Amino acid sequence: MEALSVTPSSPTALDRGIDGVLVSAARVLQAHRTDGLSPERAAWRVRDEQDALAALVDRLHARIRTAAQLDDLMAQAHQRLINRLDQWNARGRYAGKLSKTLVYERTGDNDSYLPLLISPENAKAHQGQPDRAPFVVAHSMREVQPEINLLVSPLPERLFVVEPDDAPSWELPEGEDA
Repeated sequence: MEALSVTPSSPTALDRGIDGVLVSAARVLQAHRTDGLSPERAAWRVRDEQDALAALVDRLHARIRTAAQLDDLMAQAHQRLINRLDQWNARGRYAGKLSKTLVYERTGDNDSYLPLLISPENAKAHQGQPDRAPFVVAHSMREVQPEINLLVSPLPERLFVVEPDDAPSWELPEGEDA
């Protein structure tokens, strides 16, 4: 598997990164405003910033268009951005129905906030829960690839291998010349 930075417009990269790109770009673009989307507890302002967010989606789509070389990939990215904006709006309406404030991440134990973002590890722990935050965003780009545990042993009897049916044969080299 190659790193997401090598294939930034791949379906996997879009799936794992576009939520964070949309939210962070929206917050950075309005960082100069105290009444904008930037403050931690301002995710609910999505309803007031529809024009700015639509313009942001267009800008992100244009940026993807210059980097991506496949038309269907560009269309998929654009649809994903529109979907995420729709999800953000739906989460805001849901928070309103519960008389809660939509925030980016829950702050403290106060039950009056409903988060928009969740980390990948917390998303796994809360999978299947209807109230789970819809945007899965890693805290670091180092968190976008799944981790694997690989144990290596020089002793052939301690090796465990499950080889695919079509894998070429391979044998552990023996002796000092290996």
